Amino acid sequence: MYDHRVTTPLFTFTGDPSMRRLDPCITGSPQQAVADGYFVLLKPLHPGVHTVAWTVHHSFGYAYTVRYTLTVQ
Repeated sequence: MYDHRVTTPLFTFTGDPSMRRLDPCITGSPQQAVADGYFVLLKPLHPGVHTVAWTVHHSFGYAYTVRYTLTVQ
């Protein structure tokens, strides 16, 4: 069902310290991380404005919709 799950290799990043209120693990110094999740893959879009939307139905009984407006030049 979910064939686009991706786990990255370990990488180093430096997070903006102002983001600590959203993620207290951010140090503002170089730190290691991985990314792991299900990602949306799109075919190349023609130039113009596009809205990409999908709804996630969680096993706990709630759902939410994610919408992005993309401008392709």
